Amino acid sequence: AADLDLRRRFAIEVNIRHRFPGVEHEFTHFTLQLLPRLLFSSTDEGRLAATVQWLTIAQIDAAGVPTPVRRIFANLYPQELD
Repeated sequence: AADLDLRRRFAIEVNIRHRFPGVEHEFTHFTLQLLPRLLFSSTDEGRLAATVQWLTIAQIDAAGVPTPVRRIFANLYPQELD
């Protein structure tokens, strides 16, 4: 589960606020299934600064976010990705 993975990898506590419908993306040799989740954490984001990069929605194209992930954000925030 996402909360256990984040706890293990980054030593942060999260709560799942919303489970979005799954998204499938077809590649040549396999199908990727994504299970998007909206998470909340009270952990100070400064603790993660050395290991992750925080982006605004407007920055995801320039950062090379993969197409399946970009589609999820485009559905959630269409006004921000014109």
